[in-house]
Amino acid sequence: MATRKQLDTARETRLWIVDIVVPVVTAGIVLATNPHVQEWCKDKATKVKTWFTSKKKEEPKVSEKIQIIRDLKSNLKKES
Repeated sequence: MATRKQLDTARETRLWIVDIVVPVVTAGIVLATNPHVQEWCKDKATKVKTWFTSKKKEEPKVSEKIQIIRDLKSNLKKES
């Protein structure tokens, strides 16, 4: 007879296999064997990469923000 701990461990292992391992392996097989899916994934990855790089370019760096603040402070002092 199995103990309660062994039953819980077996149940959790089964859930991991069914919910995570099988879908990941299935997706890997589909990606490896279907050229249309491979092309689609490449296109999506390129779009995501482009989106991230465009967002990165739009946002000024911290040093630039600090310089802008310093310039504004110095302009305010000059006007006073």
